[in-house]
Amino acid sequence: MIPNNIRLAWALLTARGHNRRPIIVHMNVTNACNLKCSYCYGKYSNRPGVKDLDSPTLIKIIRQLAKSGTRRINFGAGEPLIRNDIGTLINVAAEAGIVTSMNTNGHLVPKMIDKLKKLDTLCISLDGSKDVHDRFKGAGSHKMVMDAIRVANEAGMNVHTSTMLTKYNIDCIQEIVYLSVTKQFGTEWLLPFAQTNRTFLAKKHEYKDALNYLIDTKQHGYPVVTSLASLENARDWQWYEYRQSQVRLKLPCYAGRYMCIMDSDGKLYPCSQQVGTKFPALNVAEVGFEKAWNNLKRNRCRSCYAFMAFLDASQLIDWNLSTIIDYAKNQREAK
Repeated sequence: MIPNNIRLAWALLTARGHNRRPIIVHMNVTNACNLKCSYCYGKYSNRPGVKDLDSPTLIKIIRQLAKSGTRRINFGAGEPLIRNDIGTLINVAAEAGIVTSMNTNGHLVPKMIDKLKKLDTLCISLDGSKDVHDRFKGAGSHKMVMDAIRVANEAGMNVHTSTMLTKYNIDCIQEIVYLSVTKQFGTEWLLPFAQTNRTFLAKKHEYKDALNYLIDTKQHGYPVVTSLASLENARDWQWYEYRQSQVRLKLPCYAGRYMCIMDSDGKLYPCSQQVGTKFPALNVAEVGFEKAWNNLKRNRCRSCYAFMAFLDASQLIDWNLSTIIDYAKNQREAK
């Protein structure tokens, strides 16, 4: 049997020879969160009246996605580990042959570890040094992240962290990179989304210096998961105050063509950068996945620098050689 991660890679590499299909779906499964991060693109700690989809509905959607050609589902939110049925949702996706991953703040990982065994990747938010992380996540949060990484490693899981670079943590990059070696995890990097308040933006020269450092550390073999092409794209972006573009720039993005995000209320968007914006999203639970998916053709965004995970996938679709090699390397290291 062909491993799911190979099926995912093949689907991306052959995508342009087929019709539009949702190869990668980021699925937010709850509006609730146990933290209140001020830079959150979805403001999940303050969305009154938004109702989560129930288990039968989510299971039905996951099975629809499998039939539609989805090869990877990333569970996010809010905080997905708040849902008591999260283990069931992961298992349903895995049993359908879909690569599964999850974004979490890590606080509940030790308690929920038995429900995460079929995840292919666990991604834990890390905002910086202990002082910086606890400033945004609450006292003791940094220790909880370290505990979550330790428990996940002991369980044999593939673990990496996700860090949004802001003016408050841009000096913490070296510490995170060195910590990733001693604690054995990969690092993923992104820049503030369009919904994030501009007060979080660092200066242009600070981003360029930081991204040059990440490029250098990746080239020297440190466990930086984000591709070189995406890091270089972010470094060379000329308009940091504009986090997306309707023009196809150096790295075009295929969000809305081969990737999408379903928010916790069921509304379907091209990517996280457009959640809660004026994009006329349709609700999967109300109109069905096919109609909501076809509505994404209205997406006008073509390039960005913030959501590097989707840019990495876009490069596989475009047959970017360094990204293909990087993907293969990451898969070997995850075993």
